[in-house]
Amino acid sequence: MRKNNKKILGSALALMLAATSVCSSTPALKAETVEYVQEITQNNAEDQILIHAKGTGLKIYAWAAGSKELFGAWPGQAMDSDPTMGDGWCYKAIDSSCIGFIICDSNGQKLTDDVTDKKAGEYWYVDGKWSTENPNGGATATPTVSSTPTVTPTQTPTEDKLKINKITPEDGTTLKAGQEQQITVDASSVIGDGKVYIKFYVTCDGKKVGDSYYASASKKNTFEFTPEKGKEYVVNIYAQAHDEENTTIHQMVTYKADENGSVVTPPASTTPTPTVKPSTTPDAGKTTPTPTATSTTIPTQTPTTTSPIQTPTCGGPSVTPAVTPSIDDSKVTPSPSSQDLSLKTSTSKTSTVKAGTSITLTANASGGTAPYSYVFYYKKAGTSKNVTIQKLGKANTCKWVPKVSGTYTLYAKVQDTDNDSVVKKIAVIKVKGLTVSLSANKKSPQKRNAKIKFVMGAKNASGTVKYKYTIKLSGKTVIKSSYKRGKTFTWNPKKKGTYVITIQAKDKNTTVSKRVKFRIK
Repeated sequence: MRKNNKKILGSALALMLAATSVCSSTPALKAETVEYVQEITQNNAEDQILIHAKGTGLKIYAWAAGSKELFGAWPGQAMDSDPTMGDGWCYKAIDSSCIGFIICDSNGQKLTDDVTDKKAGEYWYVDGKWSTENPNGGATATPTVSSTPTVTPTQTPTEDKLKINKITPEDGTTLKAGQEQQITVDASSVIGDGKVYIKFYVTCDGKKVGDSYYASASKKNTFEFTPEKGKEYVVNIYAQAHDEENTTIHQMVTYKADENGSVVTPPASTTPTPTVKPSTTPDAGKTTPTPTATSTTIPTQTPTTTSPIQTPTCGGPSVTPAVTPSIDDSKVTPSPSSQDLSLKTSTSKTSTVKAGTSITLTANASGGTAPYSYVFYYKKAGTSKNVTIQKLGKANTCKWVPKVSGTYTLYAKVQDTDNDSVVKKIAVIKVKGLTVSLSANKKSPQKRNAKIKFVMGAKNASGTVKYKYTIKLSGKTVIKSSYKRGKTFTWNPKKKGTYVITIQAKDKNTTVSKRVKFRIK
């Protein structure tokens, strides 16, 4: 009954708008457009996750249990123009079976990490933050008169044009737990220039445990991970052709792991052979370019009288000439060679630094096909999440200012115009951040009305430190202070019980806390 009332209200509103237009020059809105907007609101609350996102050309990739893709392969489907929020907003309704999704831009670059905490309901995403409240204050923008949003169908190529020929190990294989395993993919394409790019996305119990960027199958067609005993892993493999549409196919395999499983190594037949790019013969009198230190070295042909054997640079059979000729270096044609994409990195700081220290990261690529794009990120010890420092772009340097203590492994990734990519570890940095301590002049337990003096302290602070404290008994606040510079406070407990004392300290970079229990008898 509630749903019908909303429809009647939507129709009534449409009639009112139509009547108003009779008295003005403004064209009347179509009734079905207003009613459609009402339907978005009512369906969302019952069995859908309705996402509003600020931006244009956004896409969304979503999955359900068992890694079922709800909007097709990465990067999913385009979000629709949002009639309820106005210009500059997109929306997408997702079935409530969804257990995770990612919002990305029109180029497939991630704008969010894996979002796995959203249940059936309505959410807004703007400026990197999520909210359950409409940032427009609840006011619905005037709907744009348009037809029902069109969903672009996923292009499914014929199997004989782009295909995954073989995956090693096969689907259903039981892997040996605790040992690194390697998944190898053999794929082929006759679309575009024939190149194929491979991407992996691995989940366990519905949660991501690893993934990769698209990489050329001729250079990187493997993925390594270490399975845990008793776990089941779902590996999503994407093969993408090098054409204007980025034609993509997807295949999924499942593995289990136990102590008696197999250790998988890649078969020799699927080892990729790098594509060799032939070079043209330089004109006479021109200097042959010298390969850089990171490229493949071309052996120099040197005249000799001590050995009649001359080894060709392409690895062919040895040749024994009757007479050793002199060689004019200016007329030597360089052998075909392949300069693989490589990356050199550096950092302005190493080892241990204090929180708040500015660190400059630099990456320089060579080989591959310029121009290059770079991204910088870190992984903190004790976590499995990669955190972006600087998004993918042309800048090959960035500044990072760590604010929280911990051990961080810094990485740089380069991607060339052929979508080949290389990831390299820059450094491991230990950050000493703000820590807080609490001491008392009397030990627990104490009697009621005892005069207990506490002293708060901090280390590795950046700038001025302020403190505050809270004392609770059975979950109820007994004493609470605001932030002050003072480091001491005195407490005279009146009741028996076990109290929880929480102190917080903050400097210009971060806030830390410490919690202790104190019993009064």
